[in-house]
Amino acid sequence: MSLTSADDITPLLCQQQFLVWIHARGISPPSRPRISSRSTVEGSIRLLRMAKAAGVGRIVFISTISAFTGARSRYGRAKLQVESVCRELGGIILRPGLVFGDSPGGVSARSA
Repeated sequence: MSLTSADDITPLLCQQQFLVWIHARGISPPSRPRISSRSTVEGSIRLLRMAKAAGVGRIVFISTISAFTGARSRYGRAKLQVESVCRELGGIILRPGLVFGDSPGGVSARSA
């Protein structure tokens, strides 16, 4: 399922009986802001609501330290919108400060 899809996957989620749903959607390139907003914010919110409606035991949203009131970046503002709904649904929000991996970029770093 694409986050831009209008499909309702609540019945599928009910069948799977997830205990935990971890959502970590990133953001589309700045050259495509409408798609980014639609998939990152609206799609993520729809997906979290479907997970809650399906009875998922715990919802965890991986956000960013860029998400705060008054955020200047589109990325931070988008993540903050999803955080708000996640909070309403009783979910947990994580804002990792540094993520290590093979390809550093943004707030990522390469492990030594």
